Amino acid sequence: MVLSTRVSLQWLPDEPQECTNTMVFTSLKDHFVDVRIYKDQYPYRQSGDTPEKFENVFQWVIVGDEEEIEGTNQIQFNHTVNSQEIMKSLVSGKPLSECRSAPDIGSFWAIEGTEDRKETGSMAHPDTGIKTEYVEIWRSLNPNASSVKREVREGYDVTGLATQDAPGPVMTFDLKADGFIGRIIRLGNWVQGVIYEENERRFPISVMRSFWDADSGVWQELVGYGKHEFPEIYKSEGTCRLPGSWELVE
Repeated sequence: MVLSTRVSLQWLPDEPQECTNTMVFTSLKDHFVDVRIYKDQYPYRQSGDTPEKFENVFQWVIVGDEEEIEGTNQIQFNHTVNSQEIMKSLVSGKPLSECRSAPDIGSFWAIEGTEDRKETGSMAHPDTGIKTEYVEIWRSLNPNASSVKREVREGYDVTGLATQDAPGPVMTFDLKADGFIGRIIRLGNWVQGVIYEENERRFPISVMRSFWDADSGVWQELVGYGKHEFPEIYKSEGTCRLPGSWELVE
């Protein structure tokens, strides 16, 4: 179980930069929801029923599962929703099956003198379409102690002291409905979700992210995008009746 934020992205040989607010929620069973929203759009609260153009708001949105490659420092990210593939299909008119990317595999390395991690690999550059080597720096956060205004690293409390307290609650919900792929993951005080409607041609992806503010006692909506509303099933820590075709998978 990891709540990660991206510190920087570097397309070699260019300098590192970070134009997004990226958060990846990875569950105990390696399910994940990865949302990379442009900083100048964050927080994003949709006005009205019609969303903005997706690519003006998000760099990348992914849902899937992590798979460690045995005997290596590599992880393969198996995508069930990949916004870049979906947008390519919509623009080109080609079936989604013909717009699939190469396997998403990253190598992970410790960084001396810091608890951040480095990911290296190669994939198509979004601006050129050319396969390019990249370096990403990732930071793991404490989902119970981190807030919108302050990052607290995994393994530490708000005072900076080491802690072994297990984050909670941790929940993963999947949408089981024909023509839809959806997932909501809650890690501690944070929740993030994506819904993809397979037969929708204009606005097929809906995205949410919220944070529980203990001081005010309310959930703060940080991202609300798309034509579909998300059920608030993540708010209850106990057993509850799930709406529609949502299923608690862990």
